[in-house]
Amino acid sequence: MAGSDGFIKQQETTKPDALAAGLTELLQGVEPADLLLALESIQEAKEATQEPEQGKSIYQEKELVYEDEHAFIYRRGDTKSRGYYIRIYDDGSKTPFIKGLRTTDRIKAITKARTIYQEVRGKLDRGERVRTITSKELADIFINSYEKKLTHIPKQGITPDALNVKRYFIRVW
Repeated sequence: MAGSDGFIKQQETTKPDALAAGLTELLQGVEPADLLLALESIQEAKEATQEPEQGKSIYQEKELVYEDEHAFIYRRGDTKSRGYYIRIYDDGSKTPFIKGLRTTDRIKAITKARTIYQEVRGKLDRGERVRTITSKELADIFINSYEKKLTHIPKQGITPDALNVKRYFIRVW
C-alpha cells in the first residue's frame, strides 16, 4: 500500500497551487536575468537537437558538385530511402539529366556525382546525346531522311507513294 500512497501524493502535488509553491521555493535566491538566460539556453538546445522539418520538397540537402550551379546532388524529400540523386541541367536542350546515385553516404554520392558529371558534361560539350533515343525517335529520323530524297521523277529518289508505304509500315512496326 505504500506504493499507492506515494502515487496519491504525487498526483496531489501536480495541482496548480502546489506547482506554484514548488516553483517559488525553488527560485528563491535566483535573479530574474539568470533565470531568463537559463530558459533561453534550454530553448536553443531544444531547437538544436530537433531535426528540422524537411517537408515534402523534392530538393533537400542540395550541394553543388563543382562550381557549376546547374549541377548538384540532393536528397529527395518524398522518398523513404533518402538516397542521393544528381541533377545536371542542359541549357542546349533545356532538359535536366537526373540520375539516382544509389547511396545514402554523402562522400560516396559526391564521388559518383563527380564522375557522372564529367561524363555527361563531356558529352554535352561534344554535342552528343546524353540519353539513348526511343523507337519513335528512330522512326522519325528514318522518315525524315527519306523525305529529303523525295522527288516525282522515278529512280532519282523516292516517290510520294513509296514514302507513304514506308510511313505505313513504320507506323505498324
